[in-house]
Amino acid sequence: IDVDAIGDFEVVCALPRGHPLAASPGIRPECLEGEDLIANTSGTQIDLVLETLLRSAGVNVTRRVSARNQEIACNLVARGLGIAATDAREPRG
Repeated sequence: IDVDAIGDFEVVCALPRGHPLAASPGIRPECLEGEDLIANTSGTQIDLVLETLLRSAGVNVTRRVSARNQEIACNLVARGLGIAATDAREPRG
């Protein structure tokens, strides 16, 4: 199989204040086991990458809500509805 990379991005987790993972130097897929996840609208690049990572690691999360964009996802995180994976290059409100 030939693979040509067409881009890459850094994924960061948006966490509510005081969340135990906030003190971690890095978050691996296994760290998300059992967490409430604020998913991106299905089909976005980050959603597909995250789904692949979680499935490969055998990690189960609860998808409470879907957000249309990262700003909305981060606002939901701030309200304590869960955590969100976002692209580090995108504005997060």
